[in-house]
Amino acid sequence: MRVEDALRKIRLLRKLVPENGAFEAEAETAARLAQTLLEKHCIRSEDVRPVATPSPQMTWVYWDQLLSEYGMSLDNFGRRASVRLANGALIVIRLAANQWHVQHPSSEGWKIMTRDFGVESLRAYLAQYGPRSYSLAG
Repeated sequence: MRVEDALRKIRLLRKLVPENGAFEAEAETAARLAQTLLEKHCIRSEDVRPVATPSPQMTWVYWDQLLSEYGMSLDNFGRRASVRLANGALIVIRLAANQWHVQHPSSEGWKIMTRDFGVESLRAYLAQYGPRSYSLAG
C-alpha cells in the first residue's frame, strides 16, 4: 500500500463517527484502524488533512435498523422518511441533514414537539418514549 492510499483510507475512517450515523463500536474500530495506518506508514496526524470533496451520500440503513429494533418500519420517499407512533405522533427524518423531528397532531395542524440530529439521539428518544415490546415468555 502506498502512502497516498493510506492517507485516503485514514480520511475515510475518520468520517466514521456516531454523528454520521455509525455505532460506537464501529467508530472505535475505525479510529483504531486509522491509528494503525498512521503508525505503519509513519504518517503524522497533522499530515492528514481532509480533502475538499462533496459529502458522501447518506443511506437509510442505520435509521431503518434502529426503527426495526422497535418493530417499526420506515416509509421513505426520496430524501425524507416518516414513521407513525402509536399515540398518533409522526417521526419525520431528513436524510440529507441527518435531522429528525417528532410532530403531534393539533387543532392547527401539526406541532413539532422534539427536534434533534443523528441516529443516536433518536435512539435515546425511542428508548424513553418509543413503543415497548413485552414478552409473555419467562
